[in-house]
Amino acid sequence: AFINELLTNDRSADFFKRYRVVVYPLLNPDGVDMGHWRHNAGGIDLNRDWAYYRQPETRQVADHLVNLVADSKSRVVLGLDFHSTQKDVFYTLPDSGYVSHIPWFKRAWLHGIEQTIGGDYRLNESPSGIGQPVSKGWFYTQFKAEGVTYEVGDETPRDFIRQKGRVAAQVMIDVLLDKGGKR
Repeated sequence: AFINELLTNDRSADFFKRYRVVVYPLLNPDGVDMGHWRHNAGGIDLNRDWAYYRQPETRQVADHLVNLVADSKSRVVLGLDFHSTQKDVFYTLPDSGYVSHIPWFKRAWLHGIEQTIGGDYRLNESPSGIGQPVSKGWFYTQFKAEGVTYEVGDETPRDFIRQKGRVAAQVMIDVLLDKGGKR
């Protein structure tokens, strides 16, 4: 739903004039095949391999992104890493101590998601530093990009997962276009 919204939103054309999106679909098919399991066939949690690159999946993505940025002379401003686990949660960087290229993004995006979904919905955010070798920390350390791990619960109703995915993409587009300024 998130990617579909990126491609079909009324503001998509404007968004893609200003931002490039790189998508790596299903980085861990082994974990999906094994069912609700975070490890790949090598027995490694791929989201704990972003400083070691022991697994081909993380090594290939890291190498590709670093080379892509160098070749295109561009910068990464946001790294979103989608996962599933026991509960819906957004793992983010703390509000203080980390200044990304877009320091205003996280607060505006998360607030916008919560407000747009409305009702009794309260977003679950869990900020933590870059001490663990996870993707959100890698995006920040490597590129000074805002890093977020977007987790959906294994038992979260599928309709709500789709709704939240659409809303998260809509709000991301709006926040980046409206607050992003000239680049």
